[in-house]
Amino acid sequence: MDITTATAAILTDADEALAAVEMLDAALRQAHPADPAQPFGWVALGKAWLHLGEPEKAAKAWQDALDMDEADPAGATPLLAGLAGAGAQTSLPPAFVRALFDTYADRFDRELVGKLRYDAPQALRQLLLEHGGLTGLRILDAGCGTGLAGVAVRDMASYLAGFDLSPRMVDKARTRDVYDALWVGDLVGSMAERPGAFDLVLAADVLVYIGDLAPVMEAAATTLVSGGRFAFTCERSDGPGFQLHEGRRFAHGETHIEDAVATAGLTLTHLAHHSTRIDRGQPVPGWIALVVKA
Repeated sequence: MDITTATAAILTDADEALAAVEMLDAALRQAHPADPAQPFGWVALGKAWLHLGEPEKAAKAWQDALDMDEADPAGATPLLAGLAGAGAQTSLPPAFVRALFDTYADRFDRELVGKLRYDAPQALRQLLLEHGGLTGLRILDAGCGTGLAGVAVRDMASYLAGFDLSPRMVDKARTRDVYDALWVGDLVGSMAERPGAFDLVLAADVLVYIGDLAPVMEAAATTLVSGGRFAFTCERSDGPGFQLHEGRRFAHGETHIEDAVATAGLTLTHLAHHSTRIDRGQPVPGWIALVVKA
């Protein structure tokens, strides 16, 4: 099923969506009902139907994926929300993010840095250097991935901790041998459960999987000491709120960031345009920001 789903995705991207539909339809009919790969097949089928201009058939396939596993590891929920034009999607299903990065872990560095020219860790390091006072810090790398940001700031830390929703990403980060502590955990919970524990929190290309940033800012305010800082990157929206893009990543407007920061009692000291990666040969509009707790 996994190979069929991957092949179908390639066919759809190559404008051979009808062939993808035929392949997936046959495979899904033959698949065992308990096959955990089935939801991913239904999601791929929905994408192929949408490519063919059949949104109703796409919606049915995505609903079938969701019905098979309500945790939604295949990410059908945001696709359905996007099709309906719904604006209430405030985050992505944790099971989807976990499955995405568990699958991606082995090739993450090669594809993100090599192909997409990802530079968020280096950009955040430079931003921090420009604001000074960066020695002997207790640092939390939120959504650490394979540890690229940890490597970038290790020399600033007396203690460096990291966490990620994906167990395989955490395993990869552990091999870098730069962290004092690593664990599997979610973004808001991992910060909220550690009050006053850190001088600096980093979130490099993490907030693209969260729509409403208010809970994130509140959790950051909880885990930071007085005078502590939260440095992050995210994708940029020209609107005031946040938007879920076709690629199942959120983009945030300037007003939304400002409001979320202010509501949490934090101060936004730096917010600037910065693209952390390319997509289809073009820079992805983004933000780089620094927030301080009074």
